[in-house]
Amino acid sequence: MPIDIDTTYMLKQRKDGIAYIDAAAKMDMGDSSKTIEIDPNNKMAMQISGTINATSEVEEKTGLTRKSSIAMNFSGVMRMEASPQMPEGMTTPMTIVGNAVVELVK
Repeated sequence: MPIDIDTTYMLKQRKDGIAYIDAAAKMDMGDSSKTIEIDPNNKMAMQISGTINATSEVEEKTGLTRKSSIAMNFSGVMRMEASPQMPEGMTTPMTIVGNAVVELVK
């Protein structure tokens, strides 16, 4: 499944050898009419789009990420085409919201 992610990185501050970087991304899976074949009897399509926002602390000397906070917010649909097992097909709305913090432990 094709996924387009357009990300912009912004250097917000440099202090004591640490670069503070924000990232904002938009994700889009494109045309929901394109299907993939799971097996000979089942085809599905997904159309999900949304955003990812992150802030990171990066050591300038090493490039090592010390800490990163990420927030994700996606929504869309998954569509299963009609098949012998599911003659009417199925459309399932999806919402994915998540937050993560990754921190270097020395």
